Amino acid sequence: FAEYIAVPKDKVIKLPQGISYHEAALIEPAAVAVHAVKRAEQRIGDRVVILGAGPIGLLVMQVAKISGAGEVIVTDLLDYRLKKARDLGADRAINSRRENLVSLIQGDYGEEGIDLIYDCVGIEETVSQAIQIARKGTKILIVGVPEEKIGVNLAYVQDRELELWGSLMYVREDFTTSIDLIHQGKVRVRPLISHHFTLQEIDKAFQKILTMKEEVLKVLVQI
Repeated sequence: FAEYIAVPKDKVIKLPQGISYHEAALIEPAAVAVHAVKRAEQRIGDRVVILGAGPIGLLVMQVAKISGAGEVIVTDLLDYRLKKARDLGADRAINSRRENLVSLIQGDYGEEGIDLIYDCVGIEETVSQAIQIARKGTKILIVGVPEEKIGVNLAYVQDRELELWGSLMYVREDFTTSIDLIHQGKVRVRPLISHHFTLQEIDKAFQKILTMKEEVLKVLVQI
């Protein structure tokens, strides 16, 4: 949160004309999504579940759609975020606080089930949900960052021959790809900016993040 910062010149990527600084601030999380979808080796027509409709989940959802997903189902506990998911192109948005996700997926999709799961939360509850809704051979990509050790039902993983993969950050190619997708309007990042603060209001910005999670997606601090 400084006005200026020095970085090695080989780490600097020039922005194309047409991308605002506000959009540019979200290139980095968009690159996380690009990297995750690439890691997942998603196929055309895949039925995809994204657990978590925070900024990363909403970006993964958009990149998954661009990459040819046949149906994208997004889950979260907050209706505000689920509405945002629908606005940005989710085929289905489910509040997993109100609905039993495992029963719903099994009832609605039967043996065909889910082809690919992105866990964009990274807590024990969502990892467990991912394992339970997966059909045989499903790949589960952990994109959310676990803050503590998570217990995994390895009996399910073994019996269903599930693939449990991790995804961290990005490489330079993912970063440049995210710039192109934002520049072309294929990934929409402006709707993810829920609040703006000046640098002088940075304490208020952090308080908003910590205390008003039901209203917050991305908070932008204007330098």
